[in-house]
Amino acid sequence: MMMEGLTSFETAWLWGLPGLALFGIAYAFVLHLIITRSQDQATDAILEMGGLVQRTTATYLRRQVLPLAIGAVVLALVMAASGLFIPPTTEATRRFGDDAVLWVAVGRGVACWFGALFALLAGFAGMTTAAASQARVVAASRKGYQTAMQLAYRPGLVAGLVAVGLGLVGSVAALMVAGVAAADVLIGFVPGISLVALMMRVGGSISAGASRMAADLAHQVDATIPADTPRNSALVASMAGDTMQGGAGLVAEVFESFEVTTIAALMLGLALADAARGVLFDGQYALALVLFPLMLRGTGLLASFVGTALVRTTEQRRNALATMKRGIYATAVISVAGFAATTFFSLQGPSGAIDWRPFLAACTGIVLALVLDTLTDYFTSTHFHPVKQMSRASQAGATPNLMTGMALGLESGGWVVVVVAGALLVPVALYAGEPASTRFVATLYGVSLSGIGLLSLTVPLVAMGAFSPIARNAHMLGTLSNIEKNPRNLLEDLDTAGSTVRSGARGVATGAAAIAVVSLLGALLVAASRIPSHGGVGPALTGVAGLSSITLVALVGALIGGAMPLLFSSLTLHSLLRTAARVVGEVRQQFKIPEVIGGTEPPDYARTVAVATGSAQWDLLNLGLVALLMPLLVGLLAGVEALVGFLGGLLLSSLLISLSQTNAGGAWEQARKYLEDGFAGGKNSEAYRAAAVSSAVGDQIKSSVGPSLNPLMKSISLVVFISTPILLTVRPPGKPLSVGILVVAALGFAALVWAVLQGTREEAPVSARKISLPTGGERVRAALTVVALFLSAGVAWVGREALATPPATLEMPGVAAGPAEETATITITVPTVEPTWTPYPTYTPLPTYTPYPTYTPLPTTSLTPTTSLTPTTSLTLTTEITPTDGGEPGAGAEGTGETTEEPSEPEPAVQTTYTVQPGDTLSSIASQFNVSVGALIAANNLTAEQANSLSVGQELVIPLP
Repeated sequence: MMMEGLTSFETAWLWGLPGLALFGIAYAFVLHLIITRSQDQATDAILEMGGLVQRTTATYLRRQVLPLAIGAVVLALVMAASGLFIPPTTEATRRFGDDAVLWVAVGRGVACWFGALFALLAGFAGMTTAAASQARVVAASRKGYQTAMQLAYRPGLVAGLVAVGLGLVGSVAALMVAGVAAADVLIGFVPGISLVALMMRVGGSISAGASRMAADLAHQVDATIPADTPRNSALVASMAGDTMQGGAGLVAEVFESFEVTTIAALMLGLALADAARGVLFDGQYALALVLFPLMLRGTGLLASFVGTALVRTTEQRRNALATMKRGIYATAVISVAGFAATTFFSLQGPSGAIDWRPFLAACTGIVLALVLDTLTDYFTSTHFHPVKQMSRASQAGATPNLMTGMALGLESGGWVVVVVAGALLVPVALYAGEPASTRFVATLYGVSLSGIGLLSLTVPLVAMGAFSPIARNAHMLGTLSNIEKNPRNLLEDLDTAGSTVRSGARGVATGAAAIAVVSLLGALLVAASRIPSHGGVGPALTGVAGLSSITLVALVGALIGGAMPLLFSSLTLHSLLRTAARVVGEVRQQFKIPEVIGGTEPPDYARTVAVATGSAQWDLLNLGLVALLMPLLVGLLAGVEALVGFLGGLLLSSLLISLSQTNAGGAWEQARKYLEDGFAGGKNSEAYRAAAVSSAVGDQIKSSVGPSLNPLMKSISLVVFISTPILLTVRPPGKPLSVGILVVAALGFAALVWAVLQGTREEAPVSARKISLPTGGERVRAALTVVALFLSAGVAWVGREALATPPATLEMPGVAAGPAEETATITITVPTVEPTWTPYPTYTPLPTYTPYPTYTPLPTTSLTPTTSLTPTTSLTLTTEITPTDGGEPGAGAEGTGETTEEPSEPEPAVQTTYTVQPGDTLSSIASQFNVSVGALIAANNLTAEQANSLSVGQELVIPLP
């Protein structure tokens, strides 16, 4: 269903976006064909090694498909259940009517499955192209610099174009089918992407890092096992793991950030449109707020086509780093120009004035991306002071090198947080002049647009991130295939450039994750007004949205949220060490085969990959349990207010730890390479050996621990977003803990402690390891994950029962009745109208009733047409009445002391009627009579469609102020 009331410009964009996305996917396919059909001077040794990496990468991918398929089905069911238990928003009810709950549930489940499928397709495209390109980069290095660099850069373009294209297709399809309820459906799109991001990014980093560590440890434990040879299956497994992490992990992570930010922007755009205009479909500008984020995405994709085409170098310049920077800067400049044009044609108000604030907010995101990239370069590039300082510190030994790296990492993390905080303050300044009723929503909308602007650089960003593992593996392949010196130097130069741009890409990805989390948190708070007050959910959410100070409960939540990244990082490192021990055991087992030692038979690469991938996948269950259970337990035990603080603490701690560890690891690696190039004696010096120790540690924390926190932030944010309405129903603010909640929390806490203990368990020493595949406890852990999901479903069911059984109320508009008692007090609640009227003071029955000497009637008041009092409603006072003026009790009280007091008739609301004339709209009629559009709709019971299509001669009731 197309959205109504679109301008021709907006309609063209809405139809053009899918075409643009499909063109991007087709362009990616063409690039894939160009790469795979390149055969430049490849020797037999190069082809053999390249084929080996491709087959091992395919094994990695096959090992991921089944767990992903099972996880996608389970997640789709969970998302469908969330749609059944959570009340639909106002937009969903308008779009689907009485079947809104069913449609939203089905839509979320289907969207979740497609999210996982699209992310897997993007990762598959990136992985297969990257694996195919590595041997071709080695062969092209014998021909020239430009060809080799293009072959290393383009696989990332393939992954980025496919991810952005599929994301646009999914978003626009949801908008066309669900209309203004698209955000309700698209919220299911992200968990599927998050699943792939966790498997590819976190699981891939664990298996790749463990394989790299195992390749060195196997040689150190057993001298008969060589380190750098294809016979060491762990080495080849690490190359395949790097390909998966760079080709699929980064693209899934950025894909996830893009969709989270887009959904938040759609929800906030809807809320801002209603707040600014009073009702949807009233004016083109309101609809443009919803479409504007998608227009920015399309503009960014167009800019990427041109910007990445400029990534070219020459044999004379031979500067891959500067060439790739040119591509991202060109994309940024073209995006800014495109954003300006889009704003000019779409964001014009009724007076014709153009609102440039969304444009400036989006440009803030682009500037943030460039600043983060530059800041990361400063701390990790061999061209600047920090890395050179670390290299000089290596001359005094490993300890000064390690301490210098830690100091630089902490410093860089602090600067990044300051930069991100500054970017978040820009929308606050832009919308400071907005009316108080819309300022909060408008500011959050600006934050989400800054995230869209940052992620408009997704294609060159992913290309830079994927360039590093391709260049690194090509360098290793060149070494293993004994390539000539000049091509080997060229590959080493590409490897060095790749390490720098990879750190920059990770820094920008972390900034994007932070903006995505803030946007989603804002959408959660603003969602208070979008959920009807069914079962008390709406008012409770409104209370959370109105938090004006940090309460003790929120502070407790912030402390727990701040500790989460530390626990998650610890579990990741433990998993890395366990997986490395298992891979070492497998390598040692294979080297007991004489044919493998002699080189007459290849080792079993597939089994090594199975050990590395399987171990990482089982350990991911520990991480998943912690990420799922911790926010649910905080919400159950401390309330939703604590969850708001929990997300704040999680965001700050994750930013600091992720960036400090990523930048410190990158700086350690670059310091080692700087020494390799000849500084302080080169590779044979003591300084190099000291730097090698730091680099070995830094390689793991920058590739495993740092990047794993970005998916953690977004996954936990999604858990909070989806579970908050249910938690508010199960335990509203102020409600004491019940026995049922305590039992569920105790079971969840036991599962959490068990997962942490399993995640930190000690492995046997590496020297004593035999082959070890995941069994026993790990399968129990899988069962516990299912139990945790059922616990979540149980909490949701309790919430559903609470929603299905609202408290008994008196069926009377504006009147709330309490339970029947001997002495009943009926409280009459009248909605606020203009002018404001003052009711009687609260009447409290007393044992002895003393009436006023004179009766003063209510002031003249005007009630809305929907609020009326039935004349037959009476107030019965079961008490003795003793007059103070000596009079007798009323006649009606003889013998019983009872009297009946009839309320006065309320004055009727002032209203008139109006006949619709040609050219009239609801807005013009409202302006003519000085009333709001919302009041007109309420007085005439108009639907959204009727409000848009008034008939000439139609009689309208006009509620006069």
